[in-house]
Amino acid sequence: ELENIQYFKNVLNYTETLAKKYSNLLHSISNKDIASTINDSYNDQVILQIIRDYMKIEGWLSACEAVALYKLIHSIDNENVTVCEIGSWLGKSSYVLACALNAHKNGKLFCVDPFNAAGDDTSKKIYQRTKKQIPTPLIEKFKKTMKELGVLDKIEILKGYSHKVIKNFNKPLDVLFIDGDHEYKAVLRDYKDWSKLIKKGGFIVFHDVGAAHTTGPKEVVELELVKNRNWTNHLLIDELYIAKKIK
Repeated sequence: ELENIQYFKNVLNYTETLAKKYSNLLHSISNKDIASTINDSYNDQVILQIIRDYMKIEGWLSACEAVALYKLIHSIDNENVTVCEIGSWLGKSSYVLACALNAHKNGKLFCVDPFNAAGDDTSKKIYQRTKKQIPTPLIEKFKKTMKELGVLDKIEILKGYSHKVIKNFNKPLDVLFIDGDHEYKAVLRDYKDWSKLIKKGGFIVFHDVGAAHTTGPKEVVELELVKNRNWTNHLLIDELYIAKKIK
């Protein structure tokens, strides 16, 4: 019964987020800095053709979100773009990010994941069911998929929990994508641990902001970023939130 109450609470939160999306959309249209956040030099259909194989990978990433991620990475004017993804699962978003890094000669994607089907309570159930259907360890499945799709050379896997990996990671980041454990405390810890590595002018991205199954990412965004003067160019594309670091 408690699970049902929480579920309906999340649905109500999601409905509230949908209402906000329209407002955000109107704001983004008039935002003069929008071009510096997402480069529209590629038509969306062209991008979807480039990353079409992402649809073959199990996971949760809408077409609009995939295109936005690709454009964001592709728009950064730097041959040495460094991206870190917290929570890679089977590589759906990892593939999109790595594809975009092909435009950057020395671009690198760090994928942080324990590869053990861990996660928030709701997601964990789905992960565990899927894991049972995969005959090889999740990390091997991830590597095999990325290799077959030709992007493994752009990826460095950091196996482990994000709060432990950060103890030995200090590379400046152009983009940080937080998509790990979606419980509020876990998302907040990832934000506090990792966002300090983002370069001035770099970007932070959260997934599942407003998702029906969890409120964690939404709460962190609302409490830590929306009114924080260190962040600007706030965008919400489906359930993908993007902000630019200015301090």
